[in-house]
Amino acid sequence: MTDKLISLEVTSTNVPDLTFIDLPGIAHVPVKAQPEDIGEQIKRWIKKFITKQDIIILVVVPCNVDITTTALKMAEEVDPNGERTLGILTKPDLVDKDEEDEVMSVINNIIIYPIKGSMIVRCRGQQVIMDRTPFDEAIQMEKDFFIEHPHFRMPYKEGKATIPKLAEKLTLELVLHIEKSLPQLKEQIQLMLAETQTELDRFNSGPPTDPEQWMDFVTDTKIENIKQLKESEAETMLKTQFKMELMIYTQYSVYTNTLNMWNRTEEEVERQSHNVARPPSNSLYKYSDTESTLKALKHHLKSYYSIMSKRLADQVPLVIKHKVLQESAVQLQREMRQLKKH
Repeated sequence: MTDKLISLEVTSTNVPDLTFIDLPGIAHVPVKAQPEDIGEQIKRWIKKFITKQDIIILVVVPCNVDITTTALKMAEEVDPNGERTLGILTKPDLVDKDEEDEVMSVINNIIIYPIKGSMIVRCRGQQVIMDRTPFDEAIQMEKDFFIEHPHFRMPYKEGKATIPKLAEKLTLELVLHIEKSLPQLKEQIQLMLAETQTELDRFNSGPPTDPEQWMDFVTDTKIENIKQLKESEAETMLKTQFKMELMIYTQYSVYTNTLNMWNRTEEEVERQSHNVARPPSNSLYKYSDTESTLKALKHHLKSYYSIMSKRLADQVPLVIKHKVLQESAVQLQREMRQLKKH
């Protein structure tokens, strides 16, 4: 099994303007050289397409098997409201005589979860293909089958049977689906245009046509790209440093010295405000427990922000200079040498 699509384009004035993606049937038992998980591989492959909101899901099920197949359940998972799902019943000529009513219930959307509707078709049999029966004649044979069938003539009258009616239904559903998707599509296009315009603005009027100016343009562009890259790297480095500081605080001695400094400063202010000599200890002024706690918190906050301000003043310029001056210069030299070679 491969994940590559085989594309076939059919051009004719007699075919509808549609794009079909024929997905494989879900295998439950691996055969020959197939892997043991072939069923799961196929399911993942199918989901890759049916989850897209701009795709109409056709659940193709033979009339002579259990209608509630895995394919229908998968469609219900990605399209619970049935807005993109259409049931296609095949092989009506193989239905047992006592099973026609159940098939009719499916066509009328009675026994399965709500979907856009169901249709029934009779494809060409192998013998018809081997006899090289003309396509128009095969279509007429299908039409005659439904007209003459006692149960399935009603779906034909309601436009729910034969391949030509299915083609009309799909074309109509596609048009309705496009109309419904237009507002969202318009929004996506506007977003893409805005992103493209932003990208174009970076290059002003685009690359110059003068060969002498072209090298300057390329150089400026590369410098700008490198600058943005290094700015992002510098920001990441700074964030990492501060995260490490939160986990492992390595500035205890610095913090203690700063805290003592603020305590001495506070004592000096108190002494000057009361015009008294500096006491030999910290117990001269008596405060309540609340006041003491607030004063201690104030000293801790001042100490912390004093240290952080100094570290920011040291670290930020250091990191930026390292990224801009050293690494940017090395990368620019390397890219310019590569450019000259070409």
